[in-house]
Amino acid sequence: MRARTATSRPACRHIKAEALRQGVPAAIADRAFQGLTPDQKVIDLDLRQPEFSLTYAKYVGASVTPDRIVKGQQRMAQTSRPARRRCRPSTACRRNTSWSFWGMETNYGSFMGDFQVVRSVATLGLHDQAHRLLQQRDGAGAAHPRR
Repeated sequence: MRARTATSRPACRHIKAEALRQGVPAAIADRAFQGLTPDQKVIDLDLRQPEFSLTYAKYVGASVTPDRIVKGQQRMAQTSRPARRRCRPSTACRRNTSWSFWGMETNYGSFMGDFQVVRSVATLGLHDQAHRLLQQRDGAGAAHPRR
């Protein structure tokens, strides 16, 4: 993926349109997407995700520890029911599933990372878009770069 401005790509247009639809002011969305370029570090990390390099049993065995489960139960008990409802995504995903993803990705909010969110999400969208184009060119059986 070239390091050129990415804001005209369909993935970025979709993300920006969704942000506007959900009430993000146009000036903020414009500023967030201005001059946006893909982040190679995000792509490199995405390609090395343990979910794609370990068996399911090894991944779950190393990631879903008794301590993590207890911490999740404690955080859920400390969080009000209305706040937990607001955390539910607007998809068919169950609340406990989204809660567990939050726990895995941020250790229940204790690690927030230092990546630029809009740039990272747009990079992942462009990376997946590039994969789909390769599949169309090389055939539906082309392997995803993560697998």
